[in-house]
Amino acid sequence: MNLGYTRRISGHSLKHYINLSVLRYNINSYMATITKEKYGEGHEVQLKPSSPNQQVKEKFKNYVFGKSIFKKTLKNYKPVDFSYICDLGGGKESVQLLDEKNKLLLVKGDEKAISNIFNHFGAGGKADTVVGTEVKENMSMILFRATKTLTEEEAVNELNEMMGDRGLKVYTTKDYDSAVNQLEAFKKFFGSITGYEFERQADNFTAPLYRLGTKLSGKSKDNWNPADVWMKRKNFRLDKLLEIENIDRLNQEMVTAFNNKNLVGISLKQSKAAAVAQVIDPQKLYGAKIPIDFSFKQITSFTEFFRNSYIETSGGFQLRVGHKQAGLVAPFMEGKLAGANYQLGGVDAKEHKDRIIQRYGYKLRNSTQISREGIELAKREAKELVQKGFLRGEQRTIVEQFILKVDTINTQSDREMIEIRGRFVNLISFLYAILIKTGKDYNNHMGFCYNLSRKISSKSCIYLLIKG
Repeated sequence: MNLGYTRRISGHSLKHYINLSVLRYNINSYMATITKEKYGEGHEVQLKPSSPNQQVKEKFKNYVFGKSIFKKTLKNYKPVDFSYICDLGGGKESVQLLDEKNKLLLVKGDEKAISNIFNHFGAGGKADTVVGTEVKENMSMILFRATKTLTEEEAVNELNEMMGDRGLKVYTTKDYDSAVNQLEAFKKFFGSITGYEFERQADNFTAPLYRLGTKLSGKSKDNWNPADVWMKRKNFRLDKLLEIENIDRLNQEMVTAFNNKNLVGISLKQSKAAAVAQVIDPQKLYGAKIPIDFSFKQITSFTEFFRNSYIETSGGFQLRVGHKQAGLVAPFMEGKLAGANYQLGGVDAKEHKDRIIQRYGYKLRNSTQISREGIELAKREAKELVQKGFLRGEQRTIVEQFILKVDTINTQSDREMIEIRGRFVNLISFLYAILIKTGKDYNNHMGFCYNLSRKISSKSCIYLLIKG
């Protein structure tokens, strides 16, 4: 073999090519055994870049290998509900999938045949969600700190060195594409990155800073400063910052360090298009007028499972209230702007709950322990939400039908029904508090939620937002 010639291929070394072949093998080896019960409702898979054989290629001719994404569904369907039944033959396993146009497919065959067609796409559970977030942030950091624009193969090679198989298992090309979109905005803001060190939130040099910031502010890490990636001049010391004993002074000194580009936290939003950078300084934005019409428009995504609902406003702000996981868990809130490809962020649960109590005299229900008193209260509140026109049409029917049967649910009932009852009790509480208990102060309260979702409060800290 002519090693000299091989090293000159595309400017890469032979070692690099050997590593990449291993990477491709590792990525493809994580085939999606989606027939397994651990992959539940909504788990996403993607057609592999190439089909196993011509037969499979023909059966999925209306989709794009390496691009088309499907969601697993466990609901009960009738044969007539399926738009397409794909029989791979030779087995009794099957999986129900919804494509990107919400068409229902049934794929039948043995487990291996089904698994050979798909790769996992995105998160398959809480653990995968955490690793997926780490992959996205690491990929952005890899590109930010590089002295040149890296190809996807070069970036994935670095990701492999950082995370190994754990990261490759959930990595997808969209992580690299998003980082590339963010990179241009990053370059425009910073210019030269010579002399900086980078890390993810609280990994090393920012760990004591977050301990101090959360202690003085009484907030969680993300609610004090939501930066995913931090960059610091190598000769900048944090000693003086860590001696501060007052949250207002700490936040002000963080502004100075930010403006001097000595210490900068960067919050990253998945970017499907060219991204922009925006400085979010709570010291300037807190209390400022918000140019959004928060008047109530409608409630959407309200179903008989009571998992999630969006309170939509006339100005495009949407407040999601619901449950992040299956089962019965404490509700959460997060903000979004209509048309945006990302969530603004989660609403500080403690600060929101305290405001509801102190200003409106109402105690939110957010426990997994559901009392009889809570059930009765939720029934009355749901009826009032209907009477005052917040829940309309099909939503009204859902509420009225559930109220008729909720008292028949007990400890001997199906587990899913018990969980649905719990979600009903808690979700109605949040909708009632925001839409009815706030009264004439509703617009101000929605502005408060909007600010909390972008981490703007009297105790929050400056950061750079890169979004696409």
